Amino acid sequence: MRKIAMKPFLISFFLLSTLLGCSGKAEETTTPVAEIEKENPSHPAVGVANEVLAAVANGDAEGLQKHLNATNQKNLTLEKIKKYMPEMKKDTGGITEIGELRKAPKFVGEGAVVGKCRVEGHEVFTVVLTFEDGAYRFEDFSSPSVKKYETLEKLWP
Repeated sequence: MRKIAMKPFLISFFLLSTLLGCSGKAEETTTPVAEIEKENPSHPAVGVANEVLAAVANGDAEGLQKHLNATNQKNLTLEKIKKYMPEMKKDTGGITEIGELRKAPKFVGEGAVVGKCRVEGHEVFTVVLTFEDGAYRFEDFSSPSVKKYETLEKLWP
């Protein structure tokens, strides 16, 4: 019976299996990072903020209505939302995605956040979301000064 030297055998086996595994053409199964981030944002409020902005950019009052917080659900009819839609679109600049997310000032409520839409001069235009019953809901748009905005704790990205 012959003895096989184990070390050279294992090294040869490893090299051969590596070469065989890499020789075929890999299938294109990668997804661009931007698509992954849109599908699975790193903070739950990001998706809601982006849906609110998309609804405003597209003039979709029904799409915005489904994201209203409890106070807005009581006070804003679909007709009122349609009436305010041009003003909201002007405030957001037609942006459909936020650039970053920060904690809202305490007076807005526990867990509330602001998503940055755009900066114009010394103002930051934001979408404000409150946290109600385990979900983020649309409160309003606001435009704090850049100085005030930058004091808020950054949450994303």
